[in-house]
Amino acid sequence: MTEAEFSGPLEVGMPYVKKRRSLPKKIALWFKGFFKLYRLPDQAAETESRYWDHTHKLQALDQKLTQQFVSIETQKQALDQKLTQQFVSIETQLRALVQKIAALESDSNVLESRTDVLELRFDDLEPRFEDKLLAFKKDRNDESQRLAEQIGGLRREIMFQQRRLTQIVLPAPAGARAAAVERVANERLDSFYAAFDDVFRGSGEDIKERLARYVDILRDAGAGHLGKPVLDIGCGRGEWLELLKEKNIPAYGVDINSVMVERTAVLDLDVRNADAIEHLKGLPDGAVSALTAFHIVEHLPFEVLIDFLDEALRVLAPGGVAIFETPNPETIRVGATTFYFDPTHRNPFPPQTLQFMVAHRGFQNAEILRLHPFTDGLLTQPTADAERLDLVLLGSQDYAVIARRL
Repeated sequence: MTEAEFSGPLEVGMPYVKKRRSLPKKIALWFKGFFKLYRLPDQAAETESRYWDHTHKLQALDQKLTQQFVSIETQKQALDQKLTQQFVSIETQLRALVQKIAALESDSNVLESRTDVLELRFDDLEPRFEDKLLAFKKDRNDESQRLAEQIGGLRREIMFQQRRLTQIVLPAPAGARAAAVERVANERLDSFYAAFDDVFRGSGEDIKERLARYVDILRDAGAGHLGKPVLDIGCGRGEWLELLKEKNIPAYGVDINSVMVERTAVLDLDVRNADAIEHLKGLPDGAVSALTAFHIVEHLPFEVLIDFLDEALRVLAPGGVAIFETPNPETIRVGATTFYFDPTHRNPFPPQTLQFMVAHRGFQNAEILRLHPFTDGLLTQPTADAERLDLVLLGSQDYAVIARRL
């Protein structure tokens, strides 16, 4: 291809074509190249200046970034520390909450247990309340009965006093008049002792409940059969005779207290107003199958007690049984206090002493039966010492010596 044939500009990718330029163009190109060479130092300086500007900017940016990084790192550490503290606080609170939950669960279990206990106590108290209500009604009935008995006793006392006054006032021989005056003088305390017995001895039902243990002893000895009754010395208000009558055991009683005898006779019981020793002396040998004396021996002087035991053994049939019940001075509360409630008591007898006296006068197989322990004021500590103190201070109120004639 010739220059003439090539008329357009060269383009990239076109085949190399050797250009032929004119001299002016070449000179222009030389000046242009020279000018570029002239400009090179300025461009280099400008480039270097830009380089240092950019370097300073980069350094400043790096310093700023470093400061920001340090600040961010400090904030990060503070934030980490704060988060750690908050985490520890939250963990502590969680532990405390867990403990409270455990405590609440424990309290809930305790409350549930107490609720169960309360339910059991309520179930236990419900029949007790019913029992107490029944006991209250029974006590009210007993109190009404006691009042009725006291009223009856007062009426009888009025009649006794009228009869005694009549015996004194009406004309009579001198000897009979003196005897009546003496009898009235001797009987003046009968009503007192009857009223005293009502207050301090207890209700009739209580006494019968206490005496019920002796029924089997009499039956084992065959008492009340073969025409030989049971003799109750000092029968008082007649609870024992009434109980024997309910058990179909023939019995009768004697008492020196005329008021007691009158009250007991109203119950359709066999009672006789007599002195115990005189009545025994009037009986033949072996006349009774059993002899009972509840709270009698402590009223007798020693010599009279010996006579009483001798006569009791004589009138007792072979194989018969005798029961002597009396307060137990082994128990300090009895020996120091309750024995002296009754102003007619003389001397307390320790169980071994009365047992010896009964055996010495000829009774056989004399044994001691301790009865009626106190139920109030007991020590509650479950120790051997507490039990011993309870036994000594608040043990049996009474005892019985039970003996037989062989």
